[in-house]
Order: sequence, then C-alpha cells, then structure tokens
Amino acid sequence: MFGEIVMREEKQRFRQEQRARRRHLSLDYWQQVGRGITHHLCALLSDQRVKQVGLYRPLADEPVIGELPCSLVFPRVEGQCMRFLQCEASALRPGTFGIEEPPAECEEVIPEVLIVPGLAFAQDGSRLGRGKGFYDRYLTVQEPWKIGVIDEAGLVASLPVEAHDARMDVIITQERVLMRKDDRR
Repeated sequence: MFGEIVMREEKQRFRQEQRARRRHLSLDYWQQVGRGITHHLCALLSDQRVKQVGLYRPLADEPVIGELPCSLVFPRVEGQCMRFLQCEASALRPGTFGIEEPPAECEEVIPEVLIVPGLAFAQDGSRLGRGKGFYDRYLTVQEPWKIGVIDEAGLVASLPVEAHDARMDVIITQERVLMRKDDRR
C-alpha cells in the first residue's frame, strides 16, 4: 500500500515536470515534431502493410500527426471507457475534455495499430500519460501494436510504472524510431 502511494506521487511529480517543460512550446514546434514523426510512421506502417490505425486527436501540447498511408479510426470516451470508431476526420466534433471525437453512431473498429500520445516515454516502452488511464484500460482488453509518439525531449531514461501501465512496442520521436527488443513483429 505504502509503495503504491509513493509510486503515484512519483508519477505525479513526473507529470508536473513534463507539463512545465511543454507549457511554453508553440504549435509550430508540435507541428514540426509531428512532421518528423509522420515521416517515420509512414515508413513503418508501409513496411508492415498496416490497413487500419487508431489515431488520437492532438491537444495543444502534443505532436500533430499528418496524413498516414492507411485508414484511420479515432477514440471516443464514454464514461471511463474508450473505444475506436470509423469516421472521417471532418465529422469529428468536440467531446469529452474538449477533444474532437467521432459521433457515437459510427462503427466501432479494433485497430491493428494504436498511435498513443503521452507526457513522456522511456526507452523500455513505458509511458507516462495524463493520469486518467483511458489508454491503459483500453489496452487491457485489446492488444494492437502500440506506437508511442513524443518529442525527443520527452524521451527519458526511465519512468515510474505500475502493473497496470501499458508498454509500447515502438516509440517514435521526430529524430528516431525505437523498437522494443521483445516486440512481436
């Protein structure tokens, strides 16, 4: 119990540090980071012949991912759950937390690949999210190939992790692609 409390406090400290680091970064910066990540993603997804990808809609302090060579599905938050729905990007509307989401009536799809944002990632595939647990809960039920995307400065040596924290199979920054040694692909 005490260890869990210490771990949660450590994660909160990391979140505060990362939010402070990102606070003054401009949209231009995130677009530039996104262009580098998109370049790496296109090569990787083409090599793997991926047809369907789950893609987040960026917040102001997240990489802006460009056009990808596959069909996209987008997350919709309902209560404490997240699901991915087939929808044109033009049909997305502000939803939970002000993030664009597909309408509820769109078809649910389980993506082959999931592109996951985070506040920080470590080279072992661990991820520090925003603390709501939506991706971690989704990934306890589904097992897509998980690609974490982050700016190079958000890639750290290690992160505090708990048993329920999902690890990424691949991490992509604007500068490089890191594949986990035990990745199944």
